[in-house]
Amino acid sequence: MKFLICIIVNLFIFSAVSKNCSKEDYETAEFWNNYYDPEEVYKVGLKIQDALKNKDIEKLYSFIDENSNAPRKEKVLEVGFENVFEGKMIESVTSLKPSCSPVGWRGFMLGNGGVWFNGETLKITSIWHNEIEELPQDFPKWVYNKLTISPRCFSVLWVSGDNYEEYEEQYKIENKTDFRNNVGKYFINLIPIEEINTSWGEKISLAKNIVECNKNSKNLLIKNDYVELINENEWGKTFLYYKTLKKVSKNNCSNLAPYLKGTCNSSYLVKVSENSGGTYTSSDYYIYGLFTLNDSSEYLIPLKKFKSDTEGRDYIDNFEGK
Repeated sequence: MKFLICIIVNLFIFSAVSKNCSKEDYETAEFWNNYYDPEEVYKVGLKIQDALKNKDIEKLYSFIDENSNAPRKEKVLEVGFENVFEGKMIESVTSLKPSCSPVGWRGFMLGNGGVWFNGETLKITSIWHNEIEELPQDFPKWVYNKLTISPRCFSVLWVSGDNYEEYEEQYKIENKTDFRNNVGKYFINLIPIEEINTSWGEKISLAKNIVECNKNSKNLLIKNDYVELINENEWGKTFLYYKTLKKVSKNNCSNLAPYLKGTCNSSYLVKVSENSGGTYTSSDYYIYGLFTLNDSSEYLIPLKKFKSDTEGRDYIDNFEGK
C-alpha cells in the first residue's frame, strides 16, 4: 500500500512540475547528467520561435552571443529582418513544438535544424541566415600567384587538442589558452616554423609550406560558397572545406606574428571545416597570414583563433577602425 501511495505521489509531483515534457524526457535528461532542465529548454524554444514569428530582433538576440553562428545584430538592423531570415526557414522552425530532449550531444534543434541551441547556456549555437556581410573579392577562394590555396594548407587545433598539446609540452608553454588563441605571436619566439617530431612518431607543423600543402590537390572543388578537398585513404573519405570571410590588413597580419622575419603578403579571416563522412562537421575560425620569409620560403600561418564568425569580424573591425 505504501509503495502504491509513493508511486501516486511521484506521478502527481511529475505532472505538477512538467506540463509539456514527458517522463521519458526527464529520463533522457538524467542520462545526460541533468545538464539541462527539460521544461526550461522547452520554454526557451518557444521564446525563440516567438521572436522569429514576430520578427523581434531584440528578443532573438537575447539568445545570441559571441559564440553563436549568427549574423551580427547591427547588420540585421541595417539590412532588415526579412533580408536575413527567410520566411521558409521561420516556417520550418516554428511549425513544430520545441523538443524537451536534445539531438544527442549536438544540443537542441528547432525545425529541421534551422536553429540549434545549447541546453546549458540556453544560447543559440547556430541559426540559418542569408549572407549579409561584405565578402572578399575572390570569395570563397584564397588566391595566390593565380592558384587557389588548398584546404590542406589551413592548420587548426585538432578536436583532440593533441597537436597543440605536443608543442606545449615540448616548448614548455605555460599559458595554454593564450597559445591556442594567439598562436601567431609564438612563432620563432618559442616555436619553430618547420615540422617537429611528435611523441607518437610522426611529424607535424602548425605552419604550412605553401608549395608542399598545395601538392596533389587534383580533387579540389570550387563551389559557390566554399572550397572543398576530398581526401581518400583506407579508412574512407574526409571532406575538407574553407571559405574566406574577411580581408585583414597586412599591418594587422604582421602585428599578429611580431617575431617572424619576413613579409605578410595577404591575410584573411577564414572558416575551416572538416567532415569525416558522418553527420558532424567541425568548424574553426582563424585569421591566417601568407608570409614570405627571409629565406624566400612561403608559409600559410595561423595567427589568431576565434569562437565564431562574429567574434572574428568584430575583432578586425575594432582593430582596423571600421
